[in-house]
Amino acid sequence: FATGEGLLNLAANTQQQFVAACRVLHRVDLVTDARFVEREDRLRHRLALKAAFEQALAGASATVWAQRFNAAGVPAGEVLSVTQALALAQVAERGFVQAFPATEAIGRSVRIARPGVRIDGQALSVPSGPPALGEHGPTILASLRYSSQEIAQMKADGIA
Repeated sequence: FATGEGLLNLAANTQQQFVAACRVLHRVDLVTDARFVEREDRLRHRLALKAAFEQALAGASATVWAQRFNAAGVPAGEVLSVTQALALAQVAERGFVQAFPATEAIGRSVRIARPGVRIDGQALSVPSGPPALGEHGPTILASLRYSSQEIAQMKADGIA
């Protein structure tokens, strides 16, 4: 949902959460509106409901609304860009981003998102930075049973 500043993800999926969301928005009239009484009604008239919510949400930022909804038991959160998400303290604490130094092929340092799971309490690591363009081409072609002569010809022709 668009807010006064930023986007908000709102998950008012149950009747109780919908009622709580309407209270937070000071739009309790929506609870008894025939278009929104039941979950199926809300789905059928979701564009009208979205417009009503966004009109109310224009009064504050996504950050403020997320706090208000969560305090009322309605799951909500700001929609972040990749840059914003990677700048979060919890991302740094979990070591979610792994940095690799500059290589000759790439010419700059590179940060890569690591797998977000842990196995036996240990974060998984990425063994190496991204390869240079075509770096693994000959190996892959050889695994596909191209001969070294065919691979050399493809390289000479600029296609491998």
